[in-house]
Parts: sequence; structure tokens; C-alpha cells
Amino acid sequence: MQFKIKNNSIIPNLYLDYINMKNTHNRLISQNFTDLEIDNLYKPEYGLQEFNIYLYIKAQEFLKNQLNCNKITLTEGIITPNTKYNNILIDLIYMNIPSKLLNIYPISVVFRIKQEGREIKDLTRSDLYKFRQQKSSQWYEETDPINYLLDEMKQYANFYGNYAGDSYTYYTFKQLIKFLLSEVILYKYQGHILTYKQLVSYCIEINSTYLDSDKIRSIPELISDKKIEQIKYKCIKIQEPEDINYLSILDLKIYLVEQELLSPKTFEHTYDTLIEKPFWSFWDDEIFTQNRSFIENSDI
Repeated sequence: MQFKIKNNSIIPNLYLDYINMKNTHNRLISQNFTDLEIDNLYKPEYGLQEFNIYLYIKAQEFLKNQLNCNKITLTEGIITPNTKYNNILIDLIYMNIPSKLLNIYPISVVFRIKQEGREIKDLTRSDLYKFRQQKSSQWYEETDPINYLLDEMKQYANFYGNYAGDSYTYYTFKQLIKFLLSEVILYKYQGHILTYKQLVSYCIEINSTYLDSDKIRSIPELISDKKIEQIKYKCIKIQEPEDINYLSILDLKIYLVEQELLSPKTFEHTYDTLIEKPFWSFWDDEIFTQNRSFIENSDI
């Protein structure tokens, strides 16, 4: 994925940076946080290991320094102390969101929200009570939406609690994606504009017709021979899928335009480059897998 704190910066590399900082300074330091602010993050109510504190500090530094963004705080909408500095916004930056939250649970379940027409609201206790009343007072098939929603919410709550906050967190989540995708490389190949993930799939599909043939070309070769053009795009909008009550985070719609043409003088040409991509096409599965594997096999 194009948004990384630095080249190939994943959690294993950040862990090495953390160890080096501890060995050098014997404590966590930051240009953006005072010693007192860092010390406050050690409060027992947050239940954070020191490396989690380090990840939070580095994520906030990334927003302020590299994205020049002071509009987002990584605790927006997180309302309980034990998930304040260990939540979906921070994990978005590190590509460490549990896969179930991305592609199995609906957006409504993850953020405890509902969609009524075009309006998105927090789920209230009254809503949950009504759902339970409907479920208990009528006969439904296994695939009924009420049963489905309640069962999903119960499973989610058992595993993730308040990890993803509320509707404000969801709003901030979309804004953060927009900032993180403020400069991405897309690939023009055979008349198609593709993310890297889409490009790999497309090349595999094409090369499968040339097995055991000298016509098979790698992506670096195609780029070197200028068969593939690399173009910088900028995300200008994040839009919900058709129904957040049943569709996942990976179904979010990303709208981008060519970065070079993004100016008032070239508005018409900029609009001509507008494309839509699903969020899943930007998600780097390899980095996510490395992150999860490192965490599961270490003591952090």
C-alpha cells in the first residue's frame, strides 16, 4: 500500500526502531509530545504495553509531520479508556486491522451505526431493544436481517468491544483514508488504470495464456519497457457503499484524480481523469500478514 510511515515500514521494523530508542535514551522521546504527555500514556486505565504507546506516538507524528495534517486525532470517537490508544484508526495507519473487520463484518456492526436512506446515525439502546423485540416476537428464517444483525453484533462485541468507536470514528476513519491516499501511484496498462493489487491480478490473468512461453513479462520489465505508465493520483472523496448495514469496509468507494492536473485552471481536464476504486484494491495483504504474524509470535 502506498501509505507507509517510511519505505517498507511495517510493525517488525518499527519494533527495531523502538528497541534502538530505548537503548539510546532509556525512554520514549518525541518532537511532538512532551515528556509529561508521554508519561500520561502509561496510566493503568489505558492498559498499554510500552510498544503500543510507541506506535501511537509515531502514528500521530506521521500525521503531523509527513502528512502535514492537524485535523485528525487518533482517538476521535473512541469513548472508553481501554481502547483509546489501541483502536481502528491507529491500526489503519499500520495496516493492522483484523481481517474480519475489513471484509466480513458490515460497517454498521464495526462502528455501531445504522443507515436510514442517506443518513448515518449511531445505534441507540432503543434501536437494539427494538431489534430484540422483533426477533423474539416473530418467526424468522435464518437469513432474516434482524437475526443476522443481532448475531453479528453479539459476536463482534465479544471479540472487539469498543475498538472501532462510533459514527464519529467512522467519519474520521474515512477522512484518514483520504489523507493517507493523498498521493498514490496507479498504473496505466492496456487502456486500464489499475492499483498495484489490480495490476498484479491482471498480469497473472494475461500471462496465464502464455505459460511456457517467452511472452511472459514481469511487471518491472513492463514498466522498464514503458508498456506500463506510472501516474500519481490523489484521493478526493471517500463514499459509502450502497448499504453500510450489510457491506464491509473493503467495499468503501475511493474517488481519485490525476495529481498533476489538480488545479482550478485545469478543472475540466482533472474531472476527466476521475476514477473510482474499491478500498480493497489499495489494501496490501502482504504487509497485513507480516504484521499479524509478527504480533502473534512475539510478546509485544
